[in-house]
Amino acid sequence: MSKIAIMTDSGCGISPQQAKAFGLYFLPLQISCGPTTYRDCYEISTLDIYHRLAKGEMPKTACPNGADIDDTLREIIHDGYDQCIFVPLSSGLSSTGENVLAFSKEHPLDLRVVECGSTCQVELHVARYAKALVDQGLDIDTIIEKCNAMVQTNQSLVVPFDLNHLKRGGRLTPMAASLANLLKIKPVLLLSMKTNGKLDVYAKIRTERKALSFIVDEIKKACGQDHYHLYILHSNAPATAQQLEEMLQDGSTNFTIDTALISSVIAVHTGLNCVAIQMIKDADDMH
Repeated sequence: MSKIAIMTDSGCGISPQQAKAFGLYFLPLQISCGPTTYRDCYEISTLDIYHRLAKGEMPKTACPNGADIDDTLREIIHDGYDQCIFVPLSSGLSSTGENVLAFSKEHPLDLRVVECGSTCQVELHVARYAKALVDQGLDIDTIIEKCNAMVQTNQSLVVPFDLNHLKRGGRLTPMAASLANLLKIKPVLLLSMKTNGKLDVYAKIRTERKALSFIVDEIKKACGQDHYHLYILHSNAPATAQQLEEMLQDGSTNFTIDTALISSVIAVHTGLNCVAIQMIKDADDMH
């Protein structure tokens, strides 16, 4: 009988120790700060990245290195697994899934990649769902089918408040950033399967408060009468995250809410003071 391992990467926002506690194998992405490249979560932390961003640094991210991929696949095989489901951050944000799949061809391991169309807590949510299905004794094809159904229910609305960071990183033209700052425009970004796992402009809102109200209203509308798990994410903006939670809870009880930090490899691109709401159905709410 086949034995199935579940693996994810550091885009999911947890530590290697937490991953182990959840029964997940873990791959660190890479973050470069100047001439030095670090293995995410092992050699640099999310708070380290926040500190560097606050100083105006512009780190860069990359896929896990080949040695880490190879070592992790060997560990999985050594632990007695012959099949593996890998839940990486979206292929629209990284080629990690494609790279790991290529490495797996050199090992006696049947590895499948689940496209979650997202990152951070949605990525972790799907990985933990896959592990729960393994624990129920389901076969790999059934687990993939159920995970693919779950990811269709997810979307993330992101409000990056540091437009100067986006400008420095080349993700927003200097003219557009200057105009947005002048007019107090806050872009709202969408990340979902509908955007092929890429960040796309969803709306342009005047003022921060209106942007927050907008994403809360949009998430509530998307939830409808169904029960969803909501994740409030922030990069060093706890007060704004608390404000979002209060706005979501106002008059609504039809979802579960958790708060977490935006993972380091994502914060590198969004900058500080970014907030987001992620939504995805829980396993008990899948039909």
